Amino acid sequence: MQTSCFSAAWRDVRESHGWFRKVLLLALLMFIPVFGWIVAMGYLLGWARDIAWGVRAPLPASIFGNEDGNLYSRGFFAWVIQLVFMLLLWVAFTVLSGISGVGAAGLATLGHVDGALSLTAVLASFAFAMIVLVMGVVLVGLVALFIWIGWLRMAIYGRLSAGFQLGRIWAMLRRDTGGILRIFGMFLVVNIVTVVIMLFMALLMGMFLTLGVVATIEYLQTSGQPSTMMWVMLLIMLVMAVAWYVVTAVTVFSTMLVVRATGYWVQQFDVPHWRGQDDPMPFETAVHNQPVQPQQSWPPPDPASQVGKQVENTETPEAVDAGESPEPIDPAKSES
Repeated sequence: MQTSCFSAAWRDVRESHGWFRKVLLLALLMFIPVFGWIVAMGYLLGWARDIAWGVRAPLPASIFGNEDGNLYSRGFFAWVIQLVFMLLLWVAFTVLSGISGVGAAGLATLGHVDGALSLTAVLASFAFAMIVLVMGVVLVGLVALFIWIGWLRMAIYGRLSAGFQLGRIWAMLRRDTGGILRIFGMFLVVNIVTVVIMLFMALLMGMFLTLGVVATIEYLQTSGQPSTMMWVMLLIMLVMAVAWYVVTAVTVFSTMLVVRATGYWVQQFDVPHWRGQDDPMPFETAVHNQPVQPQQSWPPPDPASQVGKQVENTETPEAVDAGESPEPIDPAKSES
């Protein structure tokens, strides 16, 4: 690939008219519990699904446009997928914590020498705790990858069940582990840099607020006007609200990049030739397991060259009978 998925995603975001304003609006929307998250993810995953099909276009003009009629169902399904995977992660961490506690206690009991812990027992307990910690970190990363790919499969097929097909998701991960790990690595880099910047800003704001509170208290002791303290408290609350909004906006921006980059990554699996969600994917049925060539060159062509063009896949999915595996939804047809 000449251009990484993450770089291509950043290019698409940057070339979308009014992208910064959309990030701010989506961040504001996220303050509405559940509903805001559903709308934001339905909007972003619809855009990611398009590029998985090979349809390159800027961010949709309207967040509530719902051109394909699946904005809310897509966002709700994404919410359910993340909730289920996070619950499974919580269960796994509970088990790992229990194993860590029992293991540390066992090593401590076996390592007592004359009423004190031996150096070997201490080192063994530390090594055991590090192994459990590494297992936890790996588990978190793996769950994140399953969520991202599950989101895209759900968005492509328009069905919640497609996002929980662990076998299909695992097959895609194994097919191009390096590509999805690069997306995950860039996601970590963006978030680590953001956290460092936010911590620095929080430190500066904390210093100024502390000085302001101290000065206000001294002023109250001399003037006796309690209303001044109320204004200081309101200012502190305002600063905290702005800081939370900035953090939310950064989260929206990183999610926008991740889902778009994952859409590019899924594109290599030849989405227009996918059949039912339970059927093997093209690369699984290819002769001698040869890699499937995507329909478009990499990177995708410039948006200007796509004006007036239609998606080459003109096969209209037939109606799905009861019991049959649903086929992916072509965005070009669902929006017409």
